[in-house]
Amino acid sequence: MKYLFIMYAIVGLCFTMGCGSDGSNKSSDTQQDSSSDSDTDNDTDTDTDTDSDTDTDSDSDTDTDTDTDTDTDTDTDTDTDSDTDSDTDSDTDSDTDTDSDKDSDTDADSDTHPDSDTDTGTGFVDVPFILGADISWVQEQEDQGIVFGEDGVEKDILEILKDHGFNYIRLRLFNDPGQPDGYQYEWNANRAESYCDLSHTLEVAQRVKAAGMGFLLDFHYSDTWADPDSQYKPAAWVNLNFDALTQAVHDFTYDSLMAFRDAGVLPDMVQVGNEITPGMLHPDGKTYDPDNWDQLAELLNAGLTAVKEVDDRMKTMIHIVDIAGDNSTNIWWLEEAVSRGLSFDVFGNSCYPVWHGEPGSWKTKFGELATLYPELQFVIAEYGDTYREANDVIHEVHNGIGSFIWEPTADGEWGQGLFDLNWNGGLSTPRSGLAVYDAIADDFGL
Repeated sequence: MKYLFIMYAIVGLCFTMGCGSDGSNKSSDTQQDSSSDSDTDNDTDTDTDTDSDTDTDSDSDTDTDTDTDTDTDTDTDTDTDSDTDSDTDSDTDSDTDTDSDKDSDTDADSDTHPDSDTDTGTGFVDVPFILGADISWVQEQEDQGIVFGEDGVEKDILEILKDHGFNYIRLRLFNDPGQPDGYQYEWNANRAESYCDLSHTLEVAQRVKAAGMGFLLDFHYSDTWADPDSQYKPAAWVNLNFDALTQAVHDFTYDSLMAFRDAGVLPDMVQVGNEITPGMLHPDGKTYDPDNWDQLAELLNAGLTAVKEVDDRMKTMIHIVDIAGDNSTNIWWLEEAVSRGLSFDVFGNSCYPVWHGEPGSWKTKFGELATLYPELQFVIAEYGDTYREANDVIHEVHNGIGSFIWEPTADGEWGQGLFDLNWNGGLSTPRSGLAVYDAIADDFGL
């Protein structure tokens, strides 16, 4: 069900609204909504490893591999702009060389593997624990005049978040939010621009990567919010038959990621679908009423496959919303997916006390899932103002790799944000809750 909250803004700014993690509308009383969503090579077998080993060539090649091999093949690195090696592995060089070594290798020019928990030089970031934030509304807020700062000094919000331990940013991507029923115009919002489309999301992604932070891209596969109550097809896909719809999922995923790659800001992780407990692209991809699981699996596989085709170092994530109850929905969902051969790296859940119970119960459920599915990694894909509790929960879970606070520049039914927004032209500054993340970062060794 949906709950609508009205936000107000000083100096004549209109209210905006957004969708919540269980089908509730996430609206803010402090802001107007804004959403979203390198030359990186196409590996056929390149690892993204937890120790983030880095190959450093004399020509600035960088691999994120775990071992140091000496290839018997012959790489041709001319360090111009597009070198192509005869083998089949993907190295991303700072000079945009394109290596294709099939086996994460040390080239003839003496690559080494120093460990790193930050930017590997390829644009990929590896961290011991993800302390993330979804800030998809920030671009729209800034266009409306919001200026962020701290201690009386104007600062980019990314700098502020990073100074307090955050190391990852999540951005949502809509297909065509400028459609009449799209995000730009829904609920009579009449936003000035089509925020969260490809071009806007690319702009924010460039800032994220320039800040040296990790980047999770969230595909909604809709022109507006996708959540358990709303899994609407994009207008351009409404009349497609199922085969064409499946191809459209693949092509939109692939083409979008290629745009990020060409801009030098390839995501570190890609979320295929948003809060898809009931499936996506209804009615074709429903999980129940009717049961179209076979079709949903094909749609998801089209997106997951496209991610790995662009660069298989990007992690793939499936995100549902059912950490409440007795865990039966999570297990049912994963069993249906696994039985159909779906392969993904990370399983995420939205976790809000108002809808999903208290954090203590989340730990029990994530722990059970980690035992049942040891091949998966787990994240809290969204949470509100349970700043410390949510991170303690997922940090203590085997294969728990991190969390993403949802829209920390806004207040709503999901919780209180981390910033006081100043719509009068002054600085929008952190609240005391942001200091909690200093302690989290220290305790977690970030």
